[in-house]
Amino acid sequence: PGGQGAPLAVLSRPHGSRCLSCTLILYSLRVNMSIALVCMVKPLNESADGLLLGNATDSRQQCGGGSGSVGDAAAPNSTDWESGGVTGEFDWDRTVQGQILSSFFFGYLFLQIPAGLLAQLLGPKLVIAAMIGLASVSTLLLPAAARIDWRLVVALRILTGLGSGVMFPGLHQLWSGWAPPIERSKLVGFSYAGAQIGTIITLPLSSLLCRSVGWDSIFYVFGGLGCVWVAVWLGLVHNSPEQHPWISKAEKRYIQRSLQGQVSALGKHSARLPVLSVAASLPFWAIIVSNVAYDYGGYTFLTNLPTYFKDVFGFTLMANGLLSALPYIGFFVFQFVAAWLADLLQARAVLSTRNTRKLMSVLSMGGPGSIIISLGFIGCDAYALGIAMLVIGITFKGAAFSGFLINHVDIAPRYAGVLFGVSNTVAALTGLIAPNVVAAVVRSGSQSEWLRVFLITSTVYWFGSLFYAAFGQGELQPWAAVADKPAGDKQTEKKAIGEDGVALALLPPVSAGNGPANAV
Repeated sequence: PGGQGAPLAVLSRPHGSRCLSCTLILYSLRVNMSIALVCMVKPLNESADGLLLGNATDSRQQCGGGSGSVGDAAAPNSTDWESGGVTGEFDWDRTVQGQILSSFFFGYLFLQIPAGLLAQLLGPKLVIAAMIGLASVSTLLLPAAARIDWRLVVALRILTGLGSGVMFPGLHQLWSGWAPPIERSKLVGFSYAGAQIGTIITLPLSSLLCRSVGWDSIFYVFGGLGCVWVAVWLGLVHNSPEQHPWISKAEKRYIQRSLQGQVSALGKHSARLPVLSVAASLPFWAIIVSNVAYDYGGYTFLTNLPTYFKDVFGFTLMANGLLSALPYIGFFVFQFVAAWLADLLQARAVLSTRNTRKLMSVLSMGGPGSIIISLGFIGCDAYALGIAMLVIGITFKGAAFSGFLINHVDIAPRYAGVLFGVSNTVAALTGLIAPNVVAAVVRSGSQSEWLRVFLITSTVYWFGSLFYAAFGQGELQPWAAVADKPAGDKQTEKKAIGEDGVALALLPPVSAGNGPANAV
């Protein structure tokens, strides 16, 4: 049940779990290629850099070499781990592999903003289903395409990226009509946790499928699951409480009143975005700056940490599935903890929505921004400490889903999908910037060079954190308000009796999405 008696026991479980399954399915379609490619391609001699095959032989010399090196301790038989008896089918060089891996992001960037607009016009349910269907079918066709020409693989991965690009804008739009203000952190945080679950499950499962069945089974399994999921989604999900056939009148009434002035009484969202007002909105710019800083750090971790561990420790995370999953497990757990804490602070009037979002945003960027600096001072003799610091730093990032990443729904629920598309498009560009910054700074792989990388990343994190702390807001913005009200009394009722005869306590009027009036 929701805070202060909010009747969300029925709502939060079905819609939260269905949205969680959405992010889980899409991330399984997104990340399966990283393992599948290792199985598909014949081993290359130059793969000893550890980026794809996890061979730490060269880096052992930097860490002191010998049988006692980190490379030996971490991967006692790295050759067996790399191949698992799989020899590969294709003679694709590193350039081709890089194009295949990066092609996803070209599609991912393209539909962020249009997806938000389409979700407003057609409803998020249909848009999400259609695009996940596209990503699933593209995945199913990939084995046949790979045996024809690698360029067809690139084209299909672009289509998979297109399908994935609608997820966050579409879900933001969906929750803007379903999630009462004091329940948003838990509901949105829970549904987006599927991204971490999908990553944790997909990587080892893809490896198992590759070794036991064959690399093409990876795409058949995940593509097939995606197609089945689309059918289930279309049958169970509804765009708004007004369209839901099974929701009780009391629950519908509670949701309508909690969102009064934020979405229309009919559950519809205007597609006419006030562009000039949005462009001049400092709270929205605070979200964009935070999103950019957060993603810059995320892409630095994602694309370069295996190289860092090879250079400094003589060890690569890619050589051990458990270690590569540990940061995401911490991320996943803390995402729930932060969501629960955020809603608790609001429900008990300890903090307003504005200050709750600021607290969680500072944790999500200031936490890793402070911890990653220590990585630049940890050498070969303390690699376990380095891994621990990495896990802790990435764990803090889970608080973002109760901070700025949900703030679009607070300040402009009518346009949440479009606004998320804008901020996420700008932020996703850092995926092209961060690797180039690292390449410019790290020449020889020395610890001092990596320290400079982490100092730059920490600075970016803290800039985004402080900018949001200064200019972020939790109130509904005037340009996003609607004039209509749900039918009933002008004042919020203290109780509403549903057809089932259960008395449900309703909250006092929420002031523009900013939580109880006596909150800080």
